[in-house]
Amino acid sequence: MCGRVVLTYSLNDLVHILKDTFYINHVPNVFVPYHYNIAPSDPLPCMIANEGGYRLGSIPWGYPSPVTPSSGRVINIRSEKVESTAMFKDDLKNHRLVVLCNGFIEWTLDKRP
Repeated sequence: MCGRVVLTYSLNDLVHILKDTFYINHVPNVFVPYHYNIAPSDPLPCMIANEGGYRLGSIPWGYPSPVTPSSGRVINIRSEKVESTAMFKDDLKNHRLVVLCNGFIEWTLDKRP
């Protein structure tokens, strides 16, 4: 199985939706284009805490594995295990962000969502 992220909002749509709740102090000139099939390792749009507000940006989907960096990125973990997994502990407490998306699709082996 393989996961995909769905993003149907443009950068302007996201800023309009978020500005009433969050102080957005930086909006990039270039942003992840919206589409229905964002794959692991593709850039994901995100909102990151930044000097008293938030900035919009993008990051590659996945968490770099410190144990086996050549094997790619970790793209999922069970929420109930994230606090007890050494790889995520520091970042969970000190380096958080919000991934901006409409949904997540898990493809089956026969390529049906």
